Amino acid sequence: MSTDKPTTPAEIFAVMPDEMNVDKARGINATFQFELEGPDGGTWAVGITDGGCEVQTEAADDPEVTIKMTDKDFVALAMGEMDAVPAFLMGKINVHGDYNLATKLPVLFAD
Repeated sequence: MSTDKPTTPAEIFAVMPDEMNVDKARGINATFQFELEGPDGGTWAVGITDGGCEVQTEAADDPEVTIKMTDKDFVALAMGEMDAVPAFLMGKINVHGDYNLATKLPVLFAD
C-alpha cells in the first residue's frame, strides 16, 4: 500500500485499483467478495479483469471467491502485519469458492 497508512477497510478498498500489480493480474478474470465483520466492516466486491481492478461497495452476484474475516484482521493482513497462511489455519480467515484464486490475492497487491 502507499505511504499514507490506511486504517479502515474502506480506505484500503479505495486504493486497491491504484495499488494492483497490473502485470501479475493479466489473464485473471474473477470477482473476490470480502465480507468483513466489525464496526468498520461491510461487504466489498473486487473485480479483477485482465489487469484491471474495480471495487464495489456491495455484494457481487456470483463471486468466484468469498473471504470472511473481521475488519481489524483485514486491515492487519492488508498492511502486512498478519500473514495469511497462519491466519487461515487459525480460522481468522474463511475462504469459500476457488482456493487457487484466493492464493493469488497477495501477489496481485504486493509492493
